Amino acid sequence: MARVTAGVTTSHVPAVGAAIDNGKTREPYWAPVFAGYDFAKEWFKKNCPDVVVLVYNDHATAFSLDIVPTFAIGCAAEFPIADEGWGPRPVPTVEGCPELAAHIAQSVIQQDFENGLGMFGDNSFDTVLCLSSLQMLKHVEALLRDIVRVGREAIVSFPNFAYWPHRVALLKGRMPVSKSLPYQWYDTPNVRCATIKDFQELAEEVGLEVIECVALSEGKIVNVMPNLRGDLAVFRLRKRAPH
Repeated sequence: MARVTAGVTTSHVPAVGAAIDNGKTREPYWAPVFAGYDFAKEWFKKNCPDVVVLVYNDHATAFSLDIVPTFAIGCAAEFPIADEGWGPRPVPTVEGCPELAAHIAQSVIQQDFENGLGMFGDNSFDTVLCLSSLQMLKHVEALLRDIVRVGREAIVSFPNFAYWPHRVALLKGRMPVSKSLPYQWYDTPNVRCATIKDFQELAEEVGLEVIECVALSEGKIVNVMPNLRGDLAVFRLRKRAPH
């Protein structure tokens, strides 16, 4: 049984990270801010959690009541450090917890996404994200139509089943296991297997326009033979305009 031990909140504006990286935490301007973290740091030393659920808004300067924020659940095995304007910070890559994240995502999908997005009006969002969770859905076609209804655009990502190591595993008579498909066949939350070409055909069938399609391998863009060499597919979509 899981136990929630604490909730810790903090500002996450990029200037805080820059102050740490540039050794400015003891300067008069920053010292009072960082003194406030001392209690939390001591608490964490005595109560180190097994898993941290990190929740954050898009950016401190873009969080206001007239902006509808985007909600996404990260299910990756790791998260590279992003550049927020000061350059990528010199800290280790954040390790994910795919099994727990997938469990949370699957629960959200089954309880909400699978029942449709009827609670949202047309064009309620600028962009709708469906990241590494499409393969967990039972009603993919209906959801795709719905996300481009409630959002002007959508970004969808999923493991590419045609990735060459996956093909090799199948040739050996085994179900593939990789970073993008990290589960054994008997405990996977995935109920769908798709390739880049499969999804392109489905998008056409359900009336979606593919604005952009990118294949990634180890986080890097693959331009040559993407359906063979890419382990993750990322599509940018919108509803096709009527002729």
